[in-house]
Amino acid sequence: MRRCAISPARSRLRFLAAAVLLGLMAVGCGSGTEEASPKPEPEAPQQSASGAPGETSQAAPGSWPLDVSHGERFSSDGEVLLVTDELLENGFTVGVTYTSYSLADGAQLAGPTELDPPPPRCGTESVVRSDGTHVVLDTYTVETPAQGLEPASEEVFLRAVDAHTLDTLWTSPYEGGWCHGVDVLAGPRFAVESGSDGAQHVVLTTPVGVNQSSNGVIVDLDNGEMTHPDSGTERFLGAAGAWVLAELPGDTLGVVDPATLEVHGRIENYCCLDAIERHRYAVAGGLLVAPGADEAVMPLAAWSLPTAEPEWSGTEVGAGVAAVEPESGLVIRGSAARNEHGDALLYPSAASAVDPSTGSELWGPLGDEYCGVLNGEVLVEANDQLVGLDPATGEQLWYEPDRDRCPTVLPGLVIHYGGDAVVELP
Repeated sequence: MRRCAISPARSRLRFLAAAVLLGLMAVGCGSGTEEASPKPEPEAPQQSASGAPGETSQAAPGSWPLDVSHGERFSSDGEVLLVTDELLENGFTVGVTYTSYSLADGAQLAGPTELDPPPPRCGTESVVRSDGTHVVLDTYTVETPAQGLEPASEEVFLRAVDAHTLDTLWTSPYEGGWCHGVDVLAGPRFAVESGSDGAQHVVLTTPVGVNQSSNGVIVDLDNGEMTHPDSGTERFLGAAGAWVLAELPGDTLGVVDPATLEVHGRIENYCCLDAIERHRYAVAGGLLVAPGADEAVMPLAAWSLPTAEPEWSGTEVGAGVAAVEPESGLVIRGSAARNEHGDALLYPSAASAVDPSTGSELWGPLGDEYCGVLNGEVLVEANDQLVGLDPATGEQLWYEPDRDRCPTVLPGLVIHYGGDAVVELP
């Protein structure tokens, strides 16, 4: 893989490619551009762009080969890549295995491991806590066969697994959990950093369409203790920083302490703050930034946390918050256009940067589709190329030819379609 710099002064390779598939074709950057020139490593025997026998291409320095084309799910904490694979039997999923790899050198740290007890399983998701601990939440059932007049039954359990060692940290019964797709609303938007008790929490829910009455549950990541909605809460919608967003009676959204369920703020005029529906929102600079009340247009708005006092409301047509760039704190907004009915179209979704303190747009929209934020750079797909942007200015830093789809972007790496893992080093 080759990356094209914009000028000699900016000639630098920010991604380090691990070419893992034989026959991977090297791609030129076109006339008038210069190829970034990292120090070469020993050549790996691969077919050249010309296809001539005996010619070789090579991985960039510090990269490592890893074929993850068989993986179903991937997660990373910036140090370890966890690959989840499905075990199939006659076309049906009968289990999963976990394998962890070091991002420093690609070494296999643990696995492939199939956890006991055996399937049936419900689902698996990963959570990276604010202290950097990488935890896998694995849900499974224990079935009890019918015994005479007693019908068969099953119980759902939730288990936490250390992503580095694949050791089980705790197991807890999941009351009210369904095995037909228990979903972990985790990650930058949905993981609760801590509550008033200092514990780390996540919000679990069954996806809409499986159990329409799903009301969510708060899980203490330290011990698996679960908190269900009380009589004053309709359901848990997701999480925002150290707080849980909950639907209260009267179609009101509450900002709730996950440890005590005390309501600290209320939002009555809101649109899209339901993580179950995969609405895109984030916390930046102590503010909850999310699509505002106009569901057809979805401009961003901001509320202070935890009081829920309104701070600002934008006017641009949007597709929700795509990410918060960690170093600058800028909100990267998914842009959208209106259709003939005046409604917002979510795709294609270009990238724009918004100052979270004022709501002013700093640059954008740029690109055809927003891909992610990796190591301080905003990635977009544009003109069948992957482009890196400066988050502060929107300036194009580099581009990579022949990338007509966004890769999977994780802390420390991207995974391109085709199975090659691409690692960025500091």
